[in-house]
Amino acid sequence: MMPTLFRAICLFAVCTAVVSAQAEEKPRKQGKIFKSEVDQLVHVIARHSAVADKAAPYSESVTNSAKILTALGHCHRFYVAIDNPRIRATLQQLIRARAADGSFSNAGVADATARAVATAWTVDALQIMDADRFSDEIATANAWLTRHNANHSPWASHVQGVIEHSRTGEWPQAVGAEPAAAAAAWIQGQGFDEPAVVDALVELVACQTANRALDKGDAPAPVAFDESQQRGIDFLMS
Repeated sequence: MMPTLFRAICLFAVCTAVVSAQAEEKPRKQGKIFKSEVDQLVHVIARHSAVADKAAPYSESVTNSAKILTALGHCHRFYVAIDNPRIRATLQQLIRARAADGSFSNAGVADATARAVATAWTVDALQIMDADRFSDEIATANAWLTRHNANHSPWASHVQGVIEHSRTGEWPQAVGAEPAAAAAAWIQGQGFDEPAVVDALVELVACQTANRALDKGDAPAPVAFDESQQRGIDFLMS
């Protein structure tokens, strides 16, 4: 009995030590993260897409415009159409990009995959900006996506991806470290690659959204052991 009790005590001690060490090594930041980076990236996008004496859309690309609106609606400021004429102009751009079959894309885009991407992001944008007002557009777009086997939310996939990282101890602030570093250069005026900037904005806001879910306890992250720790536990359990 004593060897079994000893091993049980050792196992408990190892698990406690590993959990404590991992918690000390990679504590999760609670609350709002990447606030400054998101705010400043929005400013960079707005500045590069500005048109004199006119409230212009944030991008000429329907896909990028939809991504931007989705990020604005889900970020720490939870923007809505009434907040900014640029948001309203971008919404109008998306509605004008609606085809007779219910899909969305820039004029002349024939590739089905590109149309599906633009349509799915537009659905996400319309849902977060004003789901009631755009319910008909959302319904017909979803029907089109279903017919093309593409009825999924790219936004939800981004957020779920961040949450999956958290299950192995890579918290949202770590997932967003790379796009945040890229954002720092763009914020300082070091070039502007619109698709890359927009994707970085989306990823940072996805990290914010995932972190809110973790704050609420909606996505608990189990502890993962490294190889040497697992060998020790296997020995103790043998």
